[in-house]
Amino acid sequence: MFRDRRGVSETVGFVLVFSLVLLTVGTVLTVGYAGLQDARDAERVNNAERAFDVLANNIEDITARGAPAAGPRSGWRRRASAPANR
Repeated sequence: MFRDRRGVSETVGFVLVFSLVLLTVGTVLTVGYAGLQDARDAERVNNAERAFDVLANNIEDITARGAPAAGPRSGWRRRASAPANR
């Protein structure tokens, strides 16, 4: 009789642990997906702002020099191949 109870308690324990794991994974996926969507949307806005900054720099170069630069440049990064001013 004790062996039957022990077998049932192991089965019940497994079901409880498995249910807890599934519940935890489901909760993390639900909350995490919303967070990933928010992060993706924010990064799209940042990317658009950087693109407009580069466009503004290129237009400024065109109006100042009358010709475009060799490639897109932004004010926040210096190209490694450009010589340093001394």
